[in-house]
Amino acid sequence: MEPLHLNWSEMARSLSSPILDVLDSFERSRHDLRESTMRGYLAGIWRFAVFTGSQNGLEVPRSRKDARPILMTITPAALTLENANRYIDSLVRRKRKTTAHHDGRALAIFSEWCVEARIFPADPLAGFKVPKQPNNRRRPFQDEDVPLIRKAARDSDMGERDETIVVVAIACGLRKDELRNLQYPEDVDLPGRVLYVRDRAAKTDASIRRVVMDDEIVAMLDEYIDEWRPSRQPGALFLNNHGDGLTYGGFASIFRRLKRKLPREMDFKLHRARNTAITNWLRNGNDLHTTMKLAGHKSPKVTERYAGEFTDDELRKLVRPSFTAIYGKRSA
Repeated sequence: MEPLHLNWSEMARSLSSPILDVLDSFERSRHDLRESTMRGYLAGIWRFAVFTGSQNGLEVPRSRKDARPILMTITPAALTLENANRYIDSLVRRKRKTTAHHDGRALAIFSEWCVEARIFPADPLAGFKVPKQPNNRRRPFQDEDVPLIRKAARDSDMGERDETIVVVAIACGLRKDELRNLQYPEDVDLPGRVLYVRDRAAKTDASIRRVVMDDEIVAMLDEYIDEWRPSRQPGALFLNNHGDGLTYGGFASIFRRLKRKLPREMDFKLHRARNTAITNWLRNGNDLHTTMKLAGHKSPKVTERYAGEFTDDELRKLVRPSFTAIYGKRSA
């Protein structure tokens, strides 16, 4: 028998459909979103569904793998203003304000989509206020942390590859998905010392940003390519031990392994590598606008949030007195 092919609006069905099926329709229909963005939305809606189920006496699953029964029980009818506010309030009380912001946004986007899919006749979250993003300054790694991170990365069966990935992240400020999606040779210009970082969901050249590499990064990538990609065939830059491109889970396992090896007080998170790159670009004398472009930010305010604090010596290098240069010295 031929399989039945349904479009996403047919798959979404109704208020009585399990939310797991509705989320599948949501994911299929919103192919305009970045993979990482969609993954964040799905995780936020999953957490909301689990919370709502637990409020109604359902057993809280220990992991996402165990969540299928609860996601087959909860339906879109649970998406009410009361439930959404109760869930967000619970996050705020536990001081998880960043999660409250991201999950609140995910619920708002999902609610609007449910109206488009004719699951709801009107937005069930009309009037819902997404909490503001906490204005916390992100912390880069300390200078003395970086050698420890590199050593921990080298201390594995795939040490050369893992160290290269970590150093590229710290030096070039790439996000996890940007690292994973780097293609060879399309995105790697070793003679020109440039990495091309592409938004794979976009279709214009404006979605490509260029990051300049220093000599050590070029040398590390050259050695990695010689060892791991001797055929130099086009494809994913970073490979697993079977010669296939690393999956999202493969990348995540590398960083989990690193975190276990490093001191707990270091609080190793890959995204702090991005903070470190942005801070170092500024420390090295790049202006805020240039750093914003290198980081792929749309606003300098975001870039400022990522940057760490500077010492007095670093500030003296960064802030170049301009009054005399523009107006000249005082006449005698």
